[in-house]
Amino acid sequence: MVFKKLKIKNNLIEGKGKDDVGKFKVHGMANGGHIKFTKEYKHKHSVIYEGQWNPAGQMTGQWNIPGNSTGTFYINQDFDASSESDSD
Repeated sequence: MVFKKLKIKNNLIEGKGKDDVGKFKVHGMANGGHIKFTKEYKHKHSVIYEGQWNPAGQMTGQWNIPGNSTGTFYINQDFDASSESDSD
């Protein structure tokens, strides 16, 4: 999974990217070190992620495709944890 943009600001998670399934958008919430977000593929399924994050760009936890499958994830990503910029 590669994020073209990933931002956590005011407890909101927003982003977009691309992986083997296709292009996706991400939206969700951060509360302290806890995160919960949904990765939505256009005209396809969604994946729910829940776990922990830190400002160094590391996210770990569980993913779930409702009614289908689950697993663990680790993401080490540079992301914007404070900026208001929406530049791509």
